[in-house]
Amino acid sequence: HDWGSVVVWSLGAHYPERFHGLVSLNVPYRMVEMGIEHLISVIDRKIYDEEEHPNGPWDYMLFYEENFDRARKIFDENVEAFFTLFLRKPDPEDISKPTITAGVRARGGWFGNDAPPPPSERDNDIVSEKVLAQYVEAYTRNGFFGPDSLYMNSQANAEYTKRAVNGG
Repeated sequence: HDWGSVVVWSLGAHYPERFHGLVSLNVPYRMVEMGIEHLISVIDRKIYDEEEHPNGPWDYMLFYEENFDRARKIFDENVEAFFTLFLRKPDPEDISKPTITAGVRARGGWFGNDAPPPPSERDNDIVSEKVLAQYVEAYTRNGFFGPDSLYMNSQANAEYTKRAVNGG
């Protein structure tokens, strides 16, 4: 699921002999693996105006590349607030509107000028109190450095993807 999909798709593409089948949720095959330039090339411009949101929902990835320490700092300092905000159902009204991930660079951070995540209530339909506590404990202990490091590897991932067996 999510960025784990990128790892699984890559393993399947490079080592197909090790798989009978492969299932992944959320992230389509050969999208993120192809690099940020590829992601930008397939943006739905009906939702993300090219002038206002040239990098569409992928703007936050460029923010990580340019400001890695700043990008993760607000989440390292506000672990519970991060997971409470991001582990929730989307609002159906927002389905055809730009996401929070667009415009991160223009705002000077996720929530503007390195502000912390805004307060929010836990969405019990998505994450139980027990599971939220497990996430908070793990990320408080280990931080976001490891998980967020994927954003620093877009170019290398794209080059590696080009070497997949049978063109992927």
